[in-house]
Amino acid sequence: MTTEKYEIHLVSHTHWDREWYDTFENFRARLVKLVDRLLAIMESDKNFRYFVLDGQTVVLEDYLQIKPENRELLRKYIKQGRILVGPWYVLPDEFLESGEAMVRNLLLGHKIAKDFGRVMKVGYVPDPFGHISQLPQILRGFDIDSFIFTRGLGGEGEKLGSEFYWLAPDGSQVLAVRQAAWYGDSVELGKEPVDLKKALEIINRSKAILSKYARTKYLLSNNGEDHQEPQPEIPKIIEYLNGHLDDVVVTHSNFEEFIGKLKSADPKLEFFEGELRGTRYAQLLPGVMSTRMYLKQENERTQTRLEKIVEPLAALSWLGGAEYPQEALERAWKYLLQCHPHDSICGCSIDEVHREVMERFLKSQETLTGVLMEAVQFFVKNIDRTNPDLSYQPIVVINTLNWKRTDVVKPINSKGKHYSDFLVLDGQGSEVPARLDSVGRIEFLAKDVPPYGYKVYYLAPKAGKRNYCSGLIAEKCAIENEYYRVKANSNGTIAIHDKTSGAVLDGILIFEDIEDAGDEYNFSPAKNSQKLDTKNEKAKISIEELSQLAATLKIEIGWKLPVSLKQDRGSRNKKAVKCLVETFITLHSGIKRIDFRTVFDNKAEDHRLRVLFPTDIKTEHCFSEGQFDVVKRKVGFPPAESSVEAPCPTYPQQSFLSASDNKKGLTLINQGLPEYEAIPEKDGICFALTLLRCVGWLSRDDFSTRRGHAGPQMATPEAQCQGLQEFRYSLFLHGGDWQKNRIWQEAYNHN
Repeated sequence: MTTEKYEIHLVSHTHWDREWYDTFENFRARLVKLVDRLLAIMESDKNFRYFVLDGQTVVLEDYLQIKPENRELLRKYIKQGRILVGPWYVLPDEFLESGEAMVRNLLLGHKIAKDFGRVMKVGYVPDPFGHISQLPQILRGFDIDSFIFTRGLGGEGEKLGSEFYWLAPDGSQVLAVRQAAWYGDSVELGKEPVDLKKALEIINRSKAILSKYARTKYLLSNNGEDHQEPQPEIPKIIEYLNGHLDDVVVTHSNFEEFIGKLKSADPKLEFFEGELRGTRYAQLLPGVMSTRMYLKQENERTQTRLEKIVEPLAALSWLGGAEYPQEALERAWKYLLQCHPHDSICGCSIDEVHREVMERFLKSQETLTGVLMEAVQFFVKNIDRTNPDLSYQPIVVINTLNWKRTDVVKPINSKGKHYSDFLVLDGQGSEVPARLDSVGRIEFLAKDVPPYGYKVYYLAPKAGKRNYCSGLIAEKCAIENEYYRVKANSNGTIAIHDKTSGAVLDGILIFEDIEDAGDEYNFSPAKNSQKLDTKNEKAKISIEELSQLAATLKIEIGWKLPVSLKQDRGSRNKKAVKCLVETFITLHSGIKRIDFRTVFDNKAEDHRLRVLFPTDIKTEHCFSEGQFDVVKRKVGFPPAESSVEAPCPTYPQQSFLSASDNKKGLTLINQGLPEYEAIPEKDGICFALTLLRCVGWLSRDDFSTRRGHAGPQMATPEAQCQGLQEFRYSLFLHGGDWQKNRIWQEAYNHN
C-alpha cells in the first residue's frame, strides 16, 4: 500500500472474440467498423494516444481482407506505437491446445506484428479460462517478462495482491498483473452522450477495488470490453477526471507503459508457482474441457498430424535436399490456430460457429495431405527398396518420433486385396505378424524402427505355410498376448491380469451417466440428481478378431438412459431411450498396451457420459500431461472457498493420466479426450474419463455450480452431440511411476 498519489493508467482497448454468440462474418463486419473508426480518431486527434487491439494479430488479417487499402495507414500507427498489436496470433484457450501450438501462436503473432512495424511485448491474456503452469517459460522464450490476466487466481490472491512474480516449473518468472476490477472496469466512461459525473463515479469505484490489491501507486484500469469500439471522448474525460480527483492522476496509457512504471517502482512482491485455476475473483468455466467433445478430438488429430507426422517428414526430406514447404505448413497452422480462441475450441458458441471451426480443421488437414505425400515420395525415392524377388512389394516404414518404436503400421498406399494370401517380411526375410482389415488394407507390426528413421518391409505372395506364431489367444470371453490377459465379466466390466507383475485389476470399464443441467461452460447436476452406471447391466460378449497381429474382444451393452431433463430441469425424464454402447478391446502382438475403442449411439440429451477405472492404487496425487509439463495434482474434490463458482473436481489433460503407489501404477492414455477426474475410493483411486457432455444452451443462470450467466442465453441443439460417437483410449499397467516407465512415449505412440 502507498500514501502517494495514485496514478491510474487508463488503457483503451477492445476484447475481440472473433466468433461467439454470432458468426465470424457478422463479427467481422463490426470489426471493420471498429478499425475504420479507430483510424479516423488517430488521424484527427493526436491526444488520443493509444489503443490496444487485444494482444492478437489475426484481427489485422480479418480487417485487411475487407479493407486492403488501409494497410499502410494501419502500419503507420502501429509503427508509431499508438495502435498496439501482438504478441499473439489469436488469444487461445491454454489447456486445450498443445504447448507447441502455443509457441507457433506466438511465433506467428510476432511475425505479423513485426511486418506492421512493432510487437507489443506484454503477455496479455485477459479472458482465457485459466492459465497453464508453463506459460511464464513460454513467454520468456519470446523475451516477454510480464503477464496481464483476469481469470484463474484463487484465495492466494488475498496475499499476493494484484501484482506478483509467477514462476514456471523451470524457475522462469514473469511479472504478473491481475486485472483486479475486470478487463472492462471502465468501459462505460465514454458512453454516448458522455456523462462526466458518471465517469467520475466509475473511476472512483475502480480505484477502490484496484487500490485494495495494488502493491504500488500504479493502478491499471481498462477502458474497453468485448467488441467495444474506441471512445473518442477519452482525452476530454481524462481532463475532467484530473480536475475532480484529489488523490489520483489519470493518464491515457498502454500495457507496456504500465508495466514499465511497475518495474521502475521496484516493489517487493510475493511469488507464486503453478497453474492458475482458481475461482476466487472470476469464473473459470471448467466444463468447456468436455463441451462438444468432437472439437477436442478433431483438434488432437490435426495437431498430432501437423506436429508429429507432417512437419518431421518435411524436415527429414528437406535435409535430403527437398524444398521445405514453408508456405503450405504456415497455412495449415493458421487454419488450426484459428480454431484455438477460447470461444471456438472450448465449444461455448452458437452451432453455426462450431460448424465453421470443423471446416477449419478439415482445411488444415487437407493442406497437410499434399505436403505429406510429397515428403513421403521424396523420402522414399532416396531409399534402397530393392529385393531379389521382384514379386515383393516394398513398404517403407518411417518413425517420426524421437525414440525407437514398435507399433502397428497401416500403410498409406498399400492394399492387399489383390493377393489371395500374403506375408509381410522384414529386411532379413523374417515373417512379421500381419492381417487384412475389413476394407482390405494390410496392417502389420513394425519392430524397433529407429528414431526419425525407417525400415523397409516387403509384402509377398504367400508361399507355403505361415511360420510366425504370435502367441495371441482368444477364448469366448477373454483375449491374451505376451503381456496381458483380459477377461470380460457378464456386466461388461473387465479383469486384467498383468503377466509381468502378476497384478490384477478387476471390475474396470464401468460406464457412468448423469444428467447435466448446466450449459456450454459448466457441468451441473440437477436438484434431484440421478446417476446411472452399467454395473448391473447384462453385456453381450464376443470375439471380434483373432489374427497374427491382434486379438479383439467386443462388449455390447444396450443401455436405457433418460431421454432428457424434465421441462423444469430439476430432474431426469422418466421416458428412456436405448443407447447402444459397443467397446472393442484390442491386444496386439509385441505391444504392451491395451487399446480401447468405444462407439456410443447417443440418443439422449442433457447428460454426461464417463468411463470409470477403479483401482487398488492408494495415493494422494496423480499426474497428467500438460503443455511442456507433467502436472502433479491432488486426488479428490478441491477444498471449498469463497468464490464465484463452485469447486470442480474435473481437470484438463493432454495425452495421459497416471498414478502409482511406487510399486504398481496405471496410466490412462486418451486421444482427444481432455477431461478427467481422479476419485478417492475405499480401495484406491478411480480414474473417470469424460467421453461426452451434452447440453442445449450456450448459457443459463438457473443451476447450482455457477452464479449468473457466462454469455447470452441461446439455444445450441448441436451441443447435445446426438448420433454415433467414437472414442479411443488405452491402458498401460506398469511398476513404478510415469517417469521410470517413460509413459509419454507410450501415449504418443498410441496417438
